[in-house]
Amino acid sequence: MASGRVARRLRRRFAAGVLLTTAGVVMLVSGAGAQAAAIRDGDVMVSLAGGVVEWHAPDGELISTFQTGGGQLTGMTFSPEGSLYVTDFERSVIHVLDELGNPAGTFGPTFDAQPESIVFDAEGSAYVGQAEGTQDILKLDPQGQIVARYDAQTEDRGTDWIDLAADQCTIFYTSELASVLRYDACGDQQLPAFATGLPGERAYAVRVLPDGGALVADTDFIVRLSPSGEEVRRYDAPGMDDWFALNLDPDGTSFWSAGLTSDEVFKFDLATGDVVLSFTVATPGASIGGVTVKGEITAARSGGSQFASSLAGPDDLTFTVAQVLTNVAIAGGIVLLMPFPAELFNSTLEANYDEIMGWFRGIRRRASSVVARGDAAERRSRPAWVPYLVVTLVVALLYALLDTTIGFDLASLEVYLGIVAGLVVVTAIFEGSIGIYLRMRKRSPGRLRPYPGSVPIAAACVLISRLIRFSPGYLYGLVAARETEDMPAEEEGRTTAVWGTFVLVVTVAAWFVREPIHDSVIAGAGFGMLLLDTALVVTFVAGLESLIFGLLPLRFLDGSALFRWNRVFWSVLFGIGVLGFVYVLLNPQSGNLAQAAGIGTFVLFGVFGAVSVLFWAFFRFREDRARAAVAAAGSPPPTSSG
Repeated sequence: MASGRVARRLRRRFAAGVLLTTAGVVMLVSGAGAQAAAIRDGDVMVSLAGGVVEWHAPDGELISTFQTGGGQLTGMTFSPEGSLYVTDFERSVIHVLDELGNPAGTFGPTFDAQPESIVFDAEGSAYVGQAEGTQDILKLDPQGQIVARYDAQTEDRGTDWIDLAADQCTIFYTSELASVLRYDACGDQQLPAFATGLPGERAYAVRVLPDGGALVADTDFIVRLSPSGEEVRRYDAPGMDDWFALNLDPDGTSFWSAGLTSDEVFKFDLATGDVVLSFTVATPGASIGGVTVKGEITAARSGGSQFASSLAGPDDLTFTVAQVLTNVAIAGGIVLLMPFPAELFNSTLEANYDEIMGWFRGIRRRASSVVARGDAAERRSRPAWVPYLVVTLVVALLYALLDTTIGFDLASLEVYLGIVAGLVVVTAIFEGSIGIYLRMRKRSPGRLRPYPGSVPIAAACVLISRLIRFSPGYLYGLVAARETEDMPAEEEGRTTAVWGTFVLVVTVAAWFVREPIHDSVIAGAGFGMLLLDTALVVTFVAGLESLIFGLLPLRFLDGSALFRWNRVFWSVLFGIGVLGFVYVLLNPQSGNLAQAAGIGTFVLFGVFGAVSVLFWAFFRFREDRARAAVAAAGSPPPTSSG
């Protein structure tokens, strides 16, 4: 009866995956309003005179206009948590707009004079270039405190337009003449100029390219420089002779630019120089001081894949008292409120089990036939690992689509192989822990069986994640399940406790171990480190999400066995999992779902409670009506089925 045992365990894993995707649908619906109002990857922000910031869609359509209350706005960038930081050249402050575009105060002190550009490093510290006053480049910590001043060499103006290289040390900057200068922030010393003798009258905005070269808005042209500082290409548009602002698009193949006295914004193809798109700002007569794009590519934060980089690490989260208490309250409330609707659901299911299972007779028959075909396949000459490999490769290909920059290049191949490695690790470790425990209990450890049902689950997870722009996303990670023998309820509870504890320990360890590895990837580490970074992200996300959805105390999930065996242990294990899910994956500080996260979390478990009550009410009131009808006919009332 091995196939029966496998089918039961696969049904449990499949049910948890269905619940995971259902949760995503609830998040999609409940957070639709908040998500529709949030600034999304690819959206273009334009800073103007009069303290105005315009928000445009990727096709140039105006979405909204914000008023910062400032003067001439210039350079902008998005912080790691997704807020927009805008330099106010006229009033010497930096304005902050949250992910919805709402004013969120200012950042840092009142600057020496005329801050013109800002960029963040991989650790979340900010560098600000100043056109006047001391003309120093300032380094500020994430709280806005000045931690360093760099007395960099200047030309006709200050250190007004800056960018930080991938090494986290070299600052590229312009000083409104014909050069791109460099300063070593780590060694606190001036470096030789990157490029001199540029063709335009004055060099303004500069962006370091992934290949080590640079783009410069050089008044008469936009100039592309090679890694050695030589001119490679010029970009221009009819009637434009005052190129001032520029930024790279998240697609990696184009960039945006605008002139200081023009009212047009242009998108160029980086390789060909063609104008891909252009639009006119909606604010008449306003001087364009800056252009940036949500999801922008900056050299200082471009290391690693978009998928891996989107996971917040320990250093990326803030732990204020209010924030910790809020997240603990959310997790604690879910743990406290979960048992009642779960018990209501379970008791109703058990009382009417035969009838309910009859509703799914066709699905169960098809599932049994899939298992039977798997048994037959294993009896043939084909190696047992072939179907497991096929399922793993297909599921990894689907999950690779969680990375919005995936394509046909070496970096995408690295991401894909990292996901494959992560799925193999998740399956081997998580399902292997059950086998080890059963051996210790002198029981048969069973064997791993590939699970084709993970393919539609993966497709649904990716689709929902892309729709709500949830990153890293829903990643269930199941590609196989362990065949085990039937066990008494108490033994099954202990086995689930061991599995859940092991998953939690490995998940937390992967999160902390990944932090220095990701830092090395950002700094330019090679293929092996990027693959390991991606694999650790898969381990964390898949482990955390399979833990909390697998431990829901429903009769058809593993969590029910643990809940019946030891409610205190279940509460601790499930509560820690929910807290991690809320704090790391859904927390607005990680830049994922913003305000929709809290709304969706409460709505999700509210829907579960409502469904449980309706499930109970359907059978309860149907039985009452049946009893009343029988009593009216003078016959004895029927008893509950199951």
